[in-house]
Amino acid sequence: TRLIMKSYAFIRTCAPDIVKHVKVKSSRNFSHYVYFLFAPTLLYRDSYPRSKGSIRWHLVINYFIELIAAIVLCSFVYQTTYISQLEDFGLRPYRLADIVMIVLRNAPYAMLTSLLLFYLLLHLWSNAFAEMLHFSDRLFYQDWWTSTSFERYYRTWNSIVYDWLYKYIYRDFYEVVLPGNKTAAKIVVIFISALFHDYISANAIGFFLPTFVIQFFVLGSIMAQVKFSNRTVGNVVLWYSLAVGASCMYTINGLEYYCRLNYVKENLTVYNFFVPTLFQCDITF
Repeated sequence: TRLIMKSYAFIRTCAPDIVKHVKVKSSRNFSHYVYFLFAPTLLYRDSYPRSKGSIRWHLVINYFIELIAAIVLCSFVYQTTYISQLEDFGLRPYRLADIVMIVLRNAPYAMLTSLLLFYLLLHLWSNAFAEMLHFSDRLFYQDWWTSTSFERYYRTWNSIVYDWLYKYIYRDFYEVVLPGNKTAAKIVVIFISALFHDYISANAIGFFLPTFVIQFFVLGSIMAQVKFSNRTVGNVVLWYSLAVGASCMYTINGLEYYCRLNYVKENLTVYNFFVPTLFQCDITF
């Protein structure tokens, strides 16, 4: 997905010059593209702000040590919470009340896992490569944790992806496809972002469930319209919503995974890749 987004940005930047037969002053060559592939950005430029001095290898090593530790901790938390409580799904009946309790009881652990994933991807991984490549523009995220609305949270939690979505999706829809319609452009951006996340998730777990579309696009679009006059209340609602939402996603994906593993046991086809099977397992009310 990252390679697709980078390739699209490269083509969108370079294609107009090629079509118009414009000679690029910066002597654009293959090395520019190779640098872009490894740089922690999704927007192509012929040159980027570069930090001076030598690479601080001790800092890079610390980043990667923390990254490995974060991955291990994520695995441990998920193993001791969701996996241990869902691995029998498809082998014995599960009550709906039990599933709801799994979601609520593990919400703090879901939030912890999500924070670790955010930290290892947007802080550790991005800063490690920025340091090795002397990439000085290191605003990979903003203070999303102080957000009082989902609208601001979407804009600040991942600046790398947000900048790409704004430049190539939002502006295209706002200026070309549906001129002047900000609401439609925002909805399209959220939908495409959610769909990309579901695509990544499907490649990781081996089946497609539109959990990100439901949480980010459907529920998130609704919550983005809700404004709180009290900033503290808005921030608390945001954090609780993120925790419960993440727990729902982890639980549903776990149920689907173990239902396929323990109960259905069919060969993977295009049909059953997209059609959920968790409702075939024994869920009692």
